[in-house]
Amino acid sequence: NVGVMYYLRYGYLSAEYTRGVAVAGGFGGTTDTQTVAATLALTRLVRNMVFFVTPSYNNSQSISNRQANQVDIEAYAVSLGVTYQVTRYFNVFAGYDFLHQRTGGGSTLQVNADQNRVKVGLQFGYPISFN
Repeated sequence: NVGVMYYLRYGYLSAEYTRGVAVAGGFGGTTDTQTVAATLALTRLVRNMVFFVTPSYNNSQSISNRQANQVDIEAYAVSLGVTYQVTRYFNVFAGYDFLHQRTGGGSTLQVNADQNRVKVGLQFGYPISFN
């Protein structure tokens, strides 16, 4: 896992690369998974408001061809969001997520999925000190 963050005048830009052995969600089987993601967060454009965009790419492939279920999945995702701090302990947020997932020819189970998700909500929080 490696990441880098660069601070900008109005926020920050970060990038991350992850590679590891994992289970491929509902597809099953042990996979070699690679993920590349970046985030642009604008934290100082408007007072008490944070805007962000996070594109990502994920690739999962079976480690062994002896597995009962072969996995070959490629997924692209983009998240957009905004959070507004109303008071010290209360935020309002909204966001949109898009996921484009395709299985490759090597997959035992062929599933192609596109998802659009919209989220709106309220967030309450109170800091607790552990001294």
